[in-house]
Amino acid sequence: TNLIKTKQDEIKDGLDVFEEQTRQQVKNVCKEYCLELINELKIREEFSNIDLEDMTQTGYITPKGAISSKGKLEVESRVNLKLSLQNRTDMRIMQLENECFKSGLQIPLNKEHIQGFLFDDDVNYKTKLDNLINAEIKRNERVAELARQEAEQKVREEIKQEQLQT
Repeated sequence: TNLIKTKQDEIKDGLDVFEEQTRQQVKNVCKEYCLELINELKIREEFSNIDLEDMTQTGYITPKGAISSKGKLEVESRVNLKLSLQNRTDMRIMQLENECFKSGLQIPLNKEHIQGFLFDDDVNYKTKLDNLINAEIKRNERVAELARQEAEQKVREEIKQEQLQT
């Protein structure tokens, strides 16, 4: 029985190695196709981190080692999600200046101001953007009020100086 057990273990180990190599081959084929799509669709580096580690099913490649239609669909789906995220982000950044001017800000916010919530869903993004714009408007009003008070104080000081000189 030890001879049989030893032979079974050898076969099992060989099978494990073969299965791991097959999984690695499937991932590599999917990654190659993913890179082609990223380049073709001009997805920027910041959006190109697409996780394909779970794509190890043998159904994702053909017997000849090419990517199957099932594999293509899955990779395309993941790439398209990143492409839509990239497009949505670009649109938000382009519309940011208009939103600021519509709200009455003379100096618009930029990407750095909204970086913390840029990738939120639409409802949260809109709420947080509105809150940020309102806070910026209030801050600008406070700065303008302080500048006005400072100017008034300066005029009073000048008047006092003139009165003292005469």
